[in-house]
Amino acid sequence: MAVLYRKYRPQTFAEMIGQDNVVNALKKAISVGKSPHALLFVGPKGSGKTTTARILAKALNCLNVVDGDPCGKCDICEEIAKGAAVDVIEIDGASNRKIDDVREIRDKISLSPSKFKKKVYIIDEVHMLTKEAFNALLKTLEEPPSHAVFILCTTEPEKLPATIISRCQRFDFNLGRDEEIKQYLEQILTKEKVAFDSEAIAWVAEYAGGSFRDALSMAGQVAVFEKVTLEVVENTLGAGRSGEAKNFVAALFNGDREKAVGIITKLSEKGFDSGEFVKSTLLEVKQLLLAKINNPESGYLKDDIINVYNSLDKCFQRVKYSPVSELPLLLVIAEIIEMDETKIKRSAKEKAKIKTKEGNFRKVDNISEGKEVISPKVENQSSESETMLEEVKDNTVYDVVVVPAADGINELQTIYNNWKAILENLRTKNIYVTTILRGGKPTAFDGNKVSVEVYFKLHQDKLRETKILKLVESSMSEVLGKKVFLLVSVGKKEITPTSDLSIDNLVEAAGEIFGTSN
Repeated sequence: MAVLYRKYRPQTFAEMIGQDNVVNALKKAISVGKSPHALLFVGPKGSGKTTTARILAKALNCLNVVDGDPCGKCDICEEIAKGAAVDVIEIDGASNRKIDDVREIRDKISLSPSKFKKKVYIIDEVHMLTKEAFNALLKTLEEPPSHAVFILCTTEPEKLPATIISRCQRFDFNLGRDEEIKQYLEQILTKEKVAFDSEAIAWVAEYAGGSFRDALSMAGQVAVFEKVTLEVVENTLGAGRSGEAKNFVAALFNGDREKAVGIITKLSEKGFDSGEFVKSTLLEVKQLLLAKINNPESGYLKDDIINVYNSLDKCFQRVKYSPVSELPLLLVIAEIIEMDETKIKRSAKEKAKIKTKEGNFRKVDNISEGKEVISPKVENQSSESETMLEEVKDNTVYDVVVVPAADGINELQTIYNNWKAILENLRTKNIYVTTILRGGKPTAFDGNKVSVEVYFKLHQDKLRETKILKLVESSMSEVLGKKVFLLVSVGKKEITPTSDLSIDNLVEAAGEIFGTSN
């Protein structure tokens, strides 16, 4: 079987798909005899730039042009189609990019065509030419001989000098739509008498990313089988694994950690291209986002879709350099799915115990959980604002609970117990505001309003700004599980050995502001 993308390459404008704007303009110019002497074809790979350039070369020289479209049957059209036409010169800008290569063109362009009416120069990847080569090409583009036509093709027009662009008529090529590519592939496979499942062809069309050439290349790869099924496509084209990608994305949204890890483990055992797999997951997220845009009331929450996309997008960058292919995907699972949804635990380095100003501790049995927790021994209500969190050196895991004590202490103790979690939540939204709060302290909580004391008037003013106030209240409400409000006052800072003005805290705050870490 011949390579499909070469066998079914369009030979006339009528066979072109998905580029109606370009085709119609070129056909009209040919019909009225006003074709430009320099054209710039701009578009992504596989969109048909070089193919269109060859068809245009035919139309400029064809003996039987009909409505601007070459016949494709005369000797000239067949000669150009075979690549044997001496008056149609194709140049690869990537390998012929030096000034000497352009000088050679300039020296020969004055010679009349040997056989055709027009001598056509097609320069592919023209953005690869050097600055000196562009300068040498400039004068030729501006005033070429009447028999010469230049067609410049590029995927990166921003790299072309403005002086070159201004001397050309620009035509922009579009990526093909998935449905267009799907129908195109089905027509070709039908001609080739290859059985196929529409679902499998739809996946190939989507995975081609709008490139007709890539789609045909992939279709040719799977067309050797008796029937093109989704399983054949996945096994032949590699680890795109559309079915597994869909299941993986669903597991992320549903918080199913075991299923997500199981999919990655299964694929890694079989051997898979993690980059291609992540690309497939991004395509799945794209479909979810499109569905959400079309029907805002359906599907997953918009914020969840954005979070999953951001995590997978970072993963796509990581897999390029990761020595362990599945590790970036496991990081996605860790980022998206909460490791423990039912209890607030502390790791060995984050365990905390509550200490009163006098340093007295007592253990209280947690009957319902069968565990011990540390709680402050309350001597009087005035000590409530002096409690603080201190790192625990042992390996015991403590549940955060509220221990019955004197009136008014329980509520404030809830804030102390969750203060670190509040700061961590806020830190993902605004590091600067987090640093301000870290320098202050909660002084009261009545179950509805949280009072926080800071030590500078400018910090109070900052926290009272409407936008900042809502941001802090949002973080507090998320951690505490109910709507709370923030009251900010200015107090007098006492410098003590346990003060927040310690060197370690200052270094940590500076690290947060300037984006550094230990």
